Amino acid sequence: MNPPKRIYRQFSGAKLKVARQELGISREKLGPFVGCTPMPIYNWESNKRTPGGRYLNALAVQLRKKVEDFYDVSEGVGAAAT
Repeated sequence: MNPPKRIYRQFSGAKLKVARQELGISREKLGPFVGCTPMPIYNWESNKRTPGGRYLNALAVQLRKKVEDFYDVSEGVGAAAT
């Protein structure tokens, strides 16, 4: 029997940055609409930190994306459930 495949999701700061740049919005302009200063946005885009749910939802709304659009998705083999 083959082990089950798992879906792995990892936040991608690069995808956030591309979405922001596609709309021509600076970090300084985006911050107030998301509820933060430009520094957290920089940290998210640099993959130094991951935004929490509240910020993810606000980013998705402001950048006209789905939250899932900010994630890299991959499949891998995981351990079988016991």
